[in-house]
Parts: sequence; C-alpha cells; structure tokens
Amino acid sequence: MNWWDILEIPYDSDIKTIKKAYSKLLKINNPEDNPKSYQRLREAYDAAIKYVKKNNKNQGNQEKINNNLDKNIINEVDVCEVKDYISESYINKDKQIIFKPELDINENCHNAKLAKVNLYNQITQFLNRLKDIYHDLSLRSDPEVWEELLNSAVIWNVEAFPIIEEEIFNFLTKHKYLPAEVWLKLNNNFTWSQNEIKLYNKYSAFIVDEFFENLKKPSKLRYDYIKSINPEIADEYLYEREQAEKALKAKKYANAYNHLKKANSLFEGDAELSRLKGDYHYDFEHLETAYDYYKSAFEINNNDLSSALHIGIILVSFKEFGEAIPYLKKYLFYSNNNDKLALRHLAYCYYYNNDLISARENFQKLLYFDENNKTIKKYLKNIEAQLAGKHVRKILFDKDTLVREEVAKEKNVVKKSTIKERIRVNKTLIIKQLSKIIILYVMFYGLSHLTIFKNPSNYNNTKSNITYENKSKENKNDENKNKEALKNFEKSILDPKNNYNIGMDLNNVKATKYYKISQPFENRSIFSDIELEEKGLRDKVESQLHVGSTKVNVVIFADPKCSDKTIDENGKYMIHGVICPIDEEIVNKIMNELAPDYQGFDWISNGFIDASQTAINSKK
Repeated sequence: MNWWDILEIPYDSDIKTIKKAYSKLLKINNPEDNPKSYQRLREAYDAAIKYVKKNNKNQGNQEKINNNLDKNIINEVDVCEVKDYISESYINKDKQIIFKPELDINENCHNAKLAKVNLYNQITQFLNRLKDIYHDLSLRSDPEVWEELLNSAVIWNVEAFPIIEEEIFNFLTKHKYLPAEVWLKLNNNFTWSQNEIKLYNKYSAFIVDEFFENLKKPSKLRYDYIKSINPEIADEYLYEREQAEKALKAKKYANAYNHLKKANSLFEGDAELSRLKGDYHYDFEHLETAYDYYKSAFEINNNDLSSALHIGIILVSFKEFGEAIPYLKKYLFYSNNNDKLALRHLAYCYYYNNDLISARENFQKLLYFDENNKTIKKYLKNIEAQLAGKHVRKILFDKDTLVREEVAKEKNVVKKSTIKERIRVNKTLIIKQLSKIIILYVMFYGLSHLTIFKNPSNYNNTKSNITYENKSKENKNDENKNKEALKNFEKSILDPKNNYNIGMDLNNVKATKYYKISQPFENRSIFSDIELEEKGLRDKVESQLHVGSTKVNVVIFADPKCSDKTIDENGKYMIHGVICPIDEEIVNKIMNELAPDYQGFDWISNGFIDASQTAINSKK
C-alpha cells in the first residue's frame, strides 16, 4: 500500500497537508494501544516527507511534479506487510543446500544487541538535545527548534516512544518554564491532556496537578527578550516574573512588589517585566512612573499592545491628545476593534484635537454598545452643533469622568465573571443572618414567656429572673467546659508522641504554600514554595500541606491524594494518617496567612497528620 493511501491524502500533497493528516490519524493510532498500526502510520509519514523533500529540490513547476510522479520513478513503499525474517541461511554448493542455523542464530543475536545499543544511544542523544534546548534561552523560545526535536526519528520508534514520553514528563515537572506555543506542541505529540487518569495513577496528585496547571494555563509572558540572561538564574528569574504576574492579577500588591523587586535584581531589559512594573504603578495611580515603564516596554517590543493601550490612556489623562492617538489606534487595529475603553479615549482625543468627524465616528460606535450613555450623547450633540456652525462651547475635559468610566468597566468585567458566585454567597449569608435573628427572637420570646408562666401572680418576680440568669450562666459555663474538654481531648490525640494511626473528618480545607518532600533535606522535610525553587527540590515533593478544622481545632495535614478534585464542594476531606512533629515556625507562618479563615479555633501547633504510606507503615 502506498503512503498516500495510508495517510488518506492525494499523492501530490505538500508537507503541511502531510503533517495535518498524520496528526489527525495519530489520535486514533496511539503507539501504546496499537503499536503495529502506529508503526505503519509512522513509516508512511516518513516516506511521504522524504518523497516531498526529494522532489522539492527539483520542483520548478507543476509539470515537473507530474514528471517526477511517473511510475518509473515512484518507489511504492509497502508498510502493511513485514516479510518474515528467514533465520536459516544456506550455501548452494554442488546443487546441494547446506543449512547453517548456528551461524545465523549467533548473527541474529549479535544484530539484535547492536540494534538495542543503537536505540539506547539514540534515546540518550535525544534527551541530551532536550536539555541543551532548555538551557539555551534562544533555543528554548524557538518553536521551530522544538518542532525539529519532535520530528526526530527515534521518537517514533515503538520501543523508544514510552521511554521518551516518561523522560520528557519527568523533565517537565522540574523544568516548567516554556512558552505557551511549546507546551501546545508537546501536548499535541504526547496527548497528555487525553491521558490524565493514567498520569494520576502513576504519579502523585501534586505533581500531576502542577503539570496540568502549566500545560493548560501556561503563562502568556514572552521569552523573546531574555535570551542574554545567565542560564543558571534563568528559571529563578522566570519564577519571580510569573509569580509577580499572578499576584497582580489577584490584586495581591505586597506579593507582587516583592516578586517584581527580586526579578528586577536578577535581570533587566525584559519588556515583559517592564510592562508588569507599569501595571503595578498604574493600579496605584502612579501614572508618571507607570508611563515610563510602559514606554520602556514598548520601545523594546513595539508590538506590546497592552503597553500601547496604557500609554494612550495615560497620555489622555495628561491632555496629550495628539500624542495618544497613534498608540490607541494601534491597539484597536491589532487587538480588538470594538474595545470600549480604547474607543472612548480615542474619541476624546479626536474631539479635543479638533478632528470632529473622527470624534463623531468613534462616539457613534460607542453609542451602539451603550445606547443609554448620557455622556456619549452629550458629546455627540455638541459635535453636531459645532459641525452645523453653531456657536457652542467645547465640553471641558474631565479627567475624573474618564477614571470613573474606566473603573465602571473593570467592575462590569468582575461582575460578569463572579456574579453567580456573589449571588450564591449573598444568599448563604442572608439565610445565615436571618436564621440567627429568628433563633434569637424565638429563644428570647419563648424564655421570657416561660419565666412569666412560672410565676403568673407576679410578673416582676426578680427571684425567677435571677434563677433564669444563673441557669443561663451555668449552661454557658457547661458549654465552655465541654468545648475546652473537646479541645484538650483532640490535642491529646493529635500528639506526635502517640504511636498510632488516626482518621478524622475535616471541614473548610484550604491549601497552604508549604510542601512535604519524600526524603529529608538539611534535616527538614517541609519547605515553602520559594524554598523548593531555590534549593531545587521541586521534583522531591510528595504532597502539599493543607489545613482543615474540626469542631474546635485547626489541623495541618499532608496527603498525596488531597487536591481540588478530592476535596468536596463544601470543603470537607477525610484524612487518614499518623501524627508527626512540625516546626513551630512553619505553623506560625501558616497561621498568619490563614488565621482569618479560622477565627475562634485553636491551632494544633506541635504536629501535623502525615498520610504518606511511609509514615503510616512506621506506626501501627
């Protein structure tokens, strides 16, 4: 069968068509599930690529292509049949056949060994090339280099593929800073997103969760402007830069400041970092400083549309209308021609720059999106009057109006993305508050009547009131004693000195920024996220530390199986493990971070529950 029949494409297809067909068929011919079909598909793909490249050297016009496809030139590649290898050789001597099986068996064994050694060498070369590409920023950021690597012959060998797939997965759990386009290429080749269950069964939930976080939500920050960075600090810099971006999106400005400062100390000259610093100062309305950073970013990368938009907006606030126009026009042309924020600022620019026709055009666009906007109607009415030759005053520029409109836009975006969650939370809070009010009212009303019925002859019987107050105090004291007893009981159970396993239902479970590694390092087994990066321990992570509450206490625990997928929607989780000691300093840091979520609870500060199999086996 010919390669074009297997790939289900015309014989005169180009390389792009061949690759597209191959990628489509690869999804239904997985090398692990169907190695023979996959091998046949791969051989057809190789034959097709070689054929097209060979013919492209002499390709001048369609007539030459047709000549090259003459039957005398085409070598039909049969990839369906693999002829049985004849292990016995013979020597024709005096028309007699003399078989020499021993010779061929030894020769076959020798050839098989050579083939294995050759395959091992090819795999080693592939993995070495992978490391070289990653540690060279100019190669790491080049999609064509990755395309070439992923088209290596060895990767399509049925025996080599699962080995390479596993090695690359392990490599990427430790070396995760790749451009989004590269992550996409890797996933297209190894289809990890279609094999999540297999990966969760093979690796810890923490490793797989982090891997898919990088795979499905890679940072959009570019790598083009850091090629001159020292390779030894490249990943540290990329970590700080990415954390700064996340902190800014979450409006955690203290964290953002620290990460930006650390990143800046490691490397300068990155357009992406300059833009992030601009975002930080823009959010604090330090417009002059923000402008300088955005301008610096745009000078390095004049395709940075986010910087272009912010430069335009800031220039409008400075009343530099003519200077702002090209930045806003560029943003609208290349990004989103209907962005209301950019359109509004551009309309103001044209209006105050006396280009009334262009101003009218942009205000009319805005009115289409927001037909009840009084400000837009006001400007349009004024423009029409001026164009009609009427003597009308120009509307005074109001910077505060622009700021209010921008804030309103941001609120609308937040509202759309979180409206369902807010409704749910508000309903819950309202129901809780109403329930408390009703319960208090019933208790007060009922108990006050109870006191009256005890002494119907004297409604002002102070003795009864005193008795009730005393009983209430006694009940309260009993309740406090019970709580205290429960706290002490749980603390006695959750003591690292105890040599037994424990199971416990926990509520309001939340993740921390601390992780437990599989083997102690520097006499410690728990490290923060930043420490993992600094000490190169990320590949040693066994589980992430979480926090959950009982009725009275807050417990820290580490369970490889605990993740967003295993914690139920109400924040509950069942933990089974053993009590192990924990550094009090780590507990204090976790408490400082999460204390507002557990007000009124005591913290178990001398130990944590370890659910790893190693810990469980150590105590029975």
